[in-house]
Amino acid sequence: MDDSKLLRNCDVPWEMNREAYALFGLAYYNSEVLHRELCQIHALQSVPESLSSIPRNRFEEILAQSYSLTLGRVINELKNDFLKYFKDELEEAIERRNFLAHYFWWEKCHLFFDKENLTGVLGELQEHSDFFADLESKVTEYSRELKESSPDYEEAIQKALQNIIEGKALKPLPRKTELKEKLRKLKEEQVIVRVWEYDLPSGGKPLIFETQAHYCPRKNMKV
Repeated sequence: MDDSKLLRNCDVPWEMNREAYALFGLAYYNSEVLHRELCQIHALQSVPESLSSIPRNRFEEILAQSYSLTLGRVINELKNDFLKYFKDELEEAIERRNFLAHYFWWEKCHLFFDKENLTGVLGELQEHSDFFADLESKVTEYSRELKESSPDYEEAIQKALQNIIEGKALKPLPRKTELKEKLRKLKEEQVIVRVWEYDLPSGGKPLIFETQAHYCPRKNMKV
């Protein structure tokens, strides 16, 4: 049967197809909200002590690096004290997200031409959406306790809100290309090639070093 005849024989109301596309978008959106929340937790866990212990640009680099991780990788890198609460659900989240991203349309597209089959697809998509939304709520509640445990968190939130109210532009996070360049530089070692001793009028004799970058890959290097 060619496509045109299949479409003519299709008894599925257009509204059902539209709902299917909307539910797919909602399910994937909820998975992305969960992903971003986990990235924020990953970034906070990467801070040595508190937000005030590192410069703003350094934390922005940490946050941008966390945002660059896939859902599976960011979950694998979260610390055990977090994973023990949500381990099984997070593993299921990876499977569901991968299915939606890579296999859903391949496995389900032929079901869109039958009303009964499409009704089952709608239920499945609603289940995916609810799963991600419920898990994100649990993770958000946990992360709120983590964020509020930092003495700088509330102050940072209030300052950010004030800047928004005043219409001040927010500096965007570093792009992936900038982040990769910073990571490359962090993997470099500086080799001393020359040293000079310089006589100051005051009598001091500081040393001046000429160095050369030497790239040295290191395993498990993190920004």
